[in-house]
Amino acid sequence: NLFIDEFQDTSITQWHNLIQLFEHLVSLDEMGMVVGDGKQAIYRWRNGNYEQLEALPGLIGNPGPALVDAAQALRRAHLPATLKFNRRSGSAIVDWNNRWFGSVQRHLPESLQGVYDDVQQTATAKHKGNVHLACLVQEEGVGKQDQRTAWVVERILAHTGGT
Repeated sequence: NLFIDEFQDTSITQWHNLIQLFEHLVSLDEMGMVVGDGKQAIYRWRNGNYEQLEALPGLIGNPGPALVDAAQALRRAHLPATLKFNRRSGSAIVDWNNRWFGSVQRHLPESLQGVYDDVQQTATAKHKGNVHLACLVQEEGVGKQDQRTAWVVERILAHTGGT
């Protein structure tokens, strides 16, 4: 069996190098699994490409005929799943995320909106959790970097008891 986590940060080249291994597993009636969350994609700077998570079991880029055949085998074995239950975060956090993702999606370019489809979850954890959001509004005549630094130091002192 083969499991790839954080697939949203996989480059097209990396996936093209692995897809034939997945095809081989399927041919042996073994399991291969990729897991990812396009909202968590952070490695675009090193060619991570969340769009291929959205395209699965298809391929993006110019893979060539051998990889196209491998993708067709994966298409036959494809079993997509979405996590409906969040078993780690408290209900306050899950509820806030559900509202946040819903409101953000409407303001994104159409090409990115699909990342936020089907992201609503239900909390199952016993604890409620807490969400705290703070905004820094720049004052007139104060340097942005100086104001940010002062704000960060203030927050650190508040959370460490002033030491």
